[in-house]
Amino acid sequence: MAGVEVGARSVPELVDAEGNGRLDLVVGGRDSRILVFENLGLGTDGLPRFREEGTELEAAVPRLAAPRLVDLSGNGRLDLLVGSRDGGVTFFRNVRPR
Repeated sequence: MAGVEVGARSVPELVDAEGNGRLDLVVGGRDSRILVFENLGLGTDGLPRFREEGTELEAAVPRLAAPRLVDLSGNGRLDLLVGSRDGGVTFFRNVRPR
């Protein structure tokens, strides 16, 4: 798999964020950001390749963010639930990469 660097205390999730049928890597972490790394398909070694630069989601999230992307409203667009270190959960409707 491609070397994706996100820093300490990463929380990964795989979800089709691009809507192209491939699972993209979504990572929250210590620095109050959630990054989406587009899945570029399989490499010659049969392992998935991800874009090296992540795209930040448009959401002000807490430190140590634990993201979950899902279409909660049923409108075909991903919503974001973010768990935080204090036990709270924040909801963002129809998030988009910046």
